[in-house]
Amino acid sequence: MDDPRARTRGALVALGWNDTFEDALEGDERTRLPVARVIEEQKRFYFVEGGNGVLLARIAGKLRHAAIDRAGLPAVGDFVVVASESSGEARIERILPRHTKLSRKAAGDAN
Repeated sequence: MDDPRARTRGALVALGWNDTFEDALEGDERTRLPVARVIEEQKRFYFVEGGNGVLLARIAGKLRHAAIDRAGLPAVGDFVVVASESSGEARIERILPRHTKLSRKAAGDAN
């Protein structure tokens, strides 16, 4: 019999999922909410990929409100906990801890 949770985790492993990310899940996130990886950002929209394929996602209001700066928002490569919405889109509820970061300096002179 096909196990959808195992299929989802298999898809995530192909995207870089490992035990460290699994350990970062809290409470019922392991069973109730899906996990996905951010693969593209377009202004206020994100495309996330997980066991259910690629979904269009928005940031949950509480996550946007809690973000102190841009680093507090999802970035391409982040694993995120998502909730499905009736519209067929997803809502990003939480960003799992990052293990690597690529960033560039601000434009202009540093003098």
